[in-house]
Amino acid sequence: MTSTKPSSASKSVPFRVKSGRLPGARTLVTSVHGCGLATALATSSPADEVDRLLEVLDIADDLDVVTTADDVSMSKPDPEVFETAMRMAGMETARTIAVGDSVWDVRAATAAGIGCLAVESGGFSRHELAEAGALQVYRDVEQIADQLFTTPIALLMG
Repeated sequence: MTSTKPSSASKSVPFRVKSGRLPGARTLVTSVHGCGLATALATSSPADEVDRLLEVLDIADDLDVVTTADDVSMSKPDPEVFETAMRMAGMETARTIAVGDSVWDVRAATAAGIGCLAVESGGFSRHELAEAGALQVYRDVEQIADQLFTTPIALLMG
């Protein structure tokens, strides 16, 4: 998630990353955080898996909040992981955008009252992600990073 610091209007983008290589994730998180938005990783994975992922991606310093399966009682498509991350970071629902790679991410974000940018790299098709309610569907996180200033995230930067 990304959000402006609590002193100004809350702007957010939750990030869900799965284990494995995720091209563009570091660039996207550091770019969004560098633009003054708060960032959060909201995942249904257990904390021990997330710790290794944060090390591999080298994004821990650019995340304001990390929520895992250990922090919630229900997994996606239940919105609890996003709601918990937003509450911990002081993010406003109306100023939050999720980035996810599954229909469960899109459904959880929608249930939490936030939009979701979806990526096909999680194994779901553009059609499935769009049908689930994604704001936009990208090839992968790297494409979002490359096009950052033309994505809905850019609207949170203003």
